[in-house]
Amino acid sequence: MTVVYVDSVFVLNALMDYLLVLCAARLAGIPLRRRRYLLAGLLGGAYAVAVFLPGLGFLSATPVKLAAGILLALAAYGGEAKLLRLTLLLFAVSCAMAGCVLALGLVAGGGVPMVNGVFYTDVDAKVLLTAAAAAYLVLTVVFRAAAGKGVRGELVRAQVCLAGRTTAFTAFCDTGNALRDPVSGAPVLVVSPGRLDGALPREVRSLLDRGALERPAELLEPMMRAAPELRFRLIPYHAVGVAGGLLLAVRSDWTEVAGSGMPDCRLPFPPQSWGRDTAPCGAARLEGEETMKDWMKQWRRLLVRVGLLPPAELHYIGGSDTLPPPLSREREAELLERIGEEDARKELIEHNLRLVVYIARRFENTGVGIEDLISIGTIGLIKAVGTYRTDKNIKLATYASRCIENEILMYLRKNAGRKGEVSFDEPLNTDWDGNELLLSDVLGTEADVVMRPIEEDVERDLLAAAINVLSPREKQIITLRFGLGGGKEQTQKEVADQLGISQSYISRLEKRIISRLKKEILRLS
Repeated sequence: MTVVYVDSVFVLNALMDYLLVLCAARLAGIPLRRRRYLLAGLLGGAYAVAVFLPGLGFLSATPVKLAAGILLALAAYGGEAKLLRLTLLLFAVSCAMAGCVLALGLVAGGGVPMVNGVFYTDVDAKVLLTAAAAAYLVLTVVFRAAAGKGVRGELVRAQVCLAGRTTAFTAFCDTGNALRDPVSGAPVLVVSPGRLDGALPREVRSLLDRGALERPAELLEPMMRAAPELRFRLIPYHAVGVAGGLLLAVRSDWTEVAGSGMPDCRLPFPPQSWGRDTAPCGAARLEGEETMKDWMKQWRRLLVRVGLLPPAELHYIGGSDTLPPPLSREREAELLERIGEEDARKELIEHNLRLVVYIARRFENTGVGIEDLISIGTIGLIKAVGTYRTDKNIKLATYASRCIENEILMYLRKNAGRKGEVSFDEPLNTDWDGNELLLSDVLGTEADVVMRPIEEDVERDLLAAAINVLSPREKQIITLRFGLGGGKEQTQKEVADQLGISQSYISRLEKRIISRLKKEILRLS
């Protein structure tokens, strides 16, 4: 007669069921909820005890076992987006674990008796824990081997450097239309922010943890305040499966995928609503997920194709070389009526980015990069859309233009006293022969300092010699007009009034005189 100790059965089964649901969750890569897993383990332990009670032998029937397994999965993973795959994975882990326990029982030579249709063997708890660890390792190796075969070498190593901080992870190569930044033309690689934890400052991680990626426009300004060195910006995209919109992106110092360097690259963060099955169209998908997860994606896509799962989480994104076009008058009026809604504000921001670029280009000579100016201007656009009132009888573009320009001007005033970096190889101007003049060419060149006054004297002599060929009236006009000889420069109207002739006649004479001077200077030089 086989003796079964109920307390031992309950404790060991509760522990093993806890380890099973924990292993399945780890293999699926979902956030761990250990309290729920412990509750599921206790329910599993109670079920194991009930099987051994007299009169409850029907609990060992196959349909009841399957139902108990499903209930265990619901208790552990209820509410998860991947409930079906987690349930299947839990059954796979259970089978592997059962095989390990059965093998240990046979190796131990103690036999495996059956009670109420359930195999039972008295195995030490340490041995059971060893079996659980072995099952987890075996499944991990098998899944990763299958994944490596399934993706056919599409998994590559990726490295990203942000503000001097470097992090590395696995990237999934994808193909399709490349997503590019429409302003700079730089490549865009979508990356989950969790894969950049090692390179992102704590303040940025704190903002990202709040799930604000669903509203990137609202996140741009606090991100730029928290980490201006990351040079945040918004990048428009379009997609199949979801509406197009904006992505919050950072600019990397350098990015390397499969050994190929990409020094000028933008890294946008996908919204959490995309799920893990989002497939950006580009050179690489920097999701950095473990190999097993990519293998699971292959199965999910197969289930979607045969109709067992909805394709709601499968999105393919791309972009274009141009910013979204301006809205039609009718569409803008429709959105302004709904300006209190988040979707309406998002569309207004997206389709007015061209206005930001147009205004930002006016400030290109301030020493601030055009992309940084666009990011600052975008903040002004976001504020404009957020504070615009239709009852003020002013066009949105007019109101937004003022907000964008004011935001850029405030930024420039705030940073006016900061020192900037200038390259020695930066072109400054052109020399006398039309060649590019670099900063390194003029720093410390005493010869230039000496020669410049000499060249000015030569030019002055050439001009004086050329003026001598003019008639007295022409000399008087050119002298009064340009203040030669130390006099005051006068306008065409002032010269015309002084000489008693029309301004139009003075204009014609001036053009003729300048033409004669050019020819004479060329002849003399």
